[in-house]
Amino acid sequence: MGNRVYASRFRIIGILSIAIALVLLINPLFADAARSQALVSRLCDRQASLAGRLFSNLIDPSLCQPTPPTEPTLSFTATPTTVTAGDNSTLTWASTNATSCVASNGWSGTKSLSGNEQVSPSSTTTYALDCTGAGGTIHKEVTVNVTAAPVPTLTFTANPLTVLANGTTTLAWNSENTSLCVATNGWTGNKATGGSQDIAVAATSTYALSCGGVNGTTSASVTVNVTPHPLPTVTLTANPINVTPGAGSATSTLSWTSTNATACTAFNGWSGSKATSGSEIVSPSATTTYQLDCSGPGGVGSDDAIVNFVPTPAAPLPGITFSASPTNVTPGAGSATSTLTWSTTNANVCIASNGWSGAQALSGTAIVQPIATTTYQLDCGNVTGTTTASVTVNFVPTPVVPAEGKLLISELIYDLGVGQGQEPGNEWVELYNGTNSAINLGGYFIHDSAGSDLLPAVSLPAGKFAVISGSSTTQTLWTIPGDALFILLPNASIGSNGLGNDGDEVWLESTASTTVDAISWGTNTTAFSPSVSVVSASGHSSARSSITLDTDAASDWIDRTTPTPGQ
Repeated sequence: MGNRVYASRFRIIGILSIAIALVLLINPLFADAARSQALVSRLCDRQASLAGRLFSNLIDPSLCQPTPPTEPTLSFTATPTTVTAGDNSTLTWASTNATSCVASNGWSGTKSLSGNEQVSPSSTTTYALDCTGAGGTIHKEVTVNVTAAPVPTLTFTANPLTVLANGTTTLAWNSENTSLCVATNGWTGNKATGGSQDIAVAATSTYALSCGGVNGTTSASVTVNVTPHPLPTVTLTANPINVTPGAGSATSTLSWTSTNATACTAFNGWSGSKATSGSEIVSPSATTTYQLDCSGPGGVGSDDAIVNFVPTPAAPLPGITFSASPTNVTPGAGSATSTLTWSTTNANVCIASNGWSGAQALSGTAIVQPIATTTYQLDCGNVTGTTTASVTVNFVPTPVVPAEGKLLISELIYDLGVGQGQEPGNEWVELYNGTNSAINLGGYFIHDSAGSDLLPAVSLPAGKFAVISGSSTTQTLWTIPGDALFILLPNASIGSNGLGNDGDEVWLESTASTTVDAISWGTNTTAFSPSVSVVSASGHSSARSSITLDTDAASDWIDRTTPTPGQ
């Protein structure tokens, strides 16, 4: 029975111990931490004693192991994380389970377990903080990024950039990243970092402005140009510019305008101060010049107007229209008539004279029969005077058809002068068709003493000229009429080697192999003996004295100072 009692006691004690342990484990709020820890410690001691076998199930053995220290914690921030050079950032930190904190990298020294501190890095910087406790050391870093500080900027203008003397311009400016502006040159003093100011400008000036801040200074300037005041202009007109009739009975209106003027003054035919624009009626008694001077900052401008005093005009002279139809009459005496026609204005009387006579109506017609070329005159008058008109009727006898002429050598040049080209290419011979019909020159030959050239098949009209040469440039060296033929020889000269200056001959051979015309000069007497004299000077030509006269003698030819090819 005794053993049962002990056994019951041990069971009761065990149950109570388990209950107490469960309470301590399940509800730690049952007692404060120190008392609970003390209780746990006694239970652990009991369990470790000789009687521990009685309490081996009362408490978890792990509760009887030593508790390790808690690791420190640390929060570490920078606000802001990006700053402009020269600005501040605030470092903020807080730790737990730590007994000390030490700064490194961008800062240094022992720091409190929590706190804040301002830093002002000049460049991007990393800040480190180490906090240490029984549970170890924790390391944290924050980086503050630094951006370059903005440089000052300045905008500086003047409006307008050009003014008249003593005119006003507005200087305007605006700056950024600055704290102060200073004016120099055409203006002075401290200025706000932005604003405007009106300036009176007497002469061309340059205005300068400098604005600065913590990151430097910027400057700008602007030049305002001054132009002189323009001269005043004045326009003065009179309407009408002619007045009629007598003194004081006719008027004209003077009108004027001006520019760049502040005052006007009248002179000569009028006087006094005038507005800078306006009109005024004047009554001149004679031709009068009116003057107006207008002044302004740029000087004085002037204009004048003349009003002509014109007496009542006299009646106009008579006007006559006088004609004859036809103006040429044919044939002989008394057999042809012409009709004279006339009309007048402002006439009172008309008198005929010369080829006719007597009083005539103020307008009308008359038939006349002249026997020779006659000028008919008509005089018509009024109180102012007389006007004369005349008309000529030509008496043209029946034309006589002239006898048919010849195809002739009419002119040639063999001794070229300055500006007339080169020998022998630019030498030339002129032909004249004096017949009444065109002549085809095909098959004709032009000869000199040493050679001959066949002429092309071209038609030379009646009464026209042909110019024969060995070079096409001959046409550009002379003024050859457009109706004259120009014949270019294929061998570049007349004859075999051109025309001789001291003596030679030229003759024209027809298709019938007969000599049509010929000339010789100087030492050559083939065509004439004596021959035609050599020209008196280089550049002269030998030419017929008349293209209708041909006696086959040297006397038909003359020395022509100014050659005339083709005419």
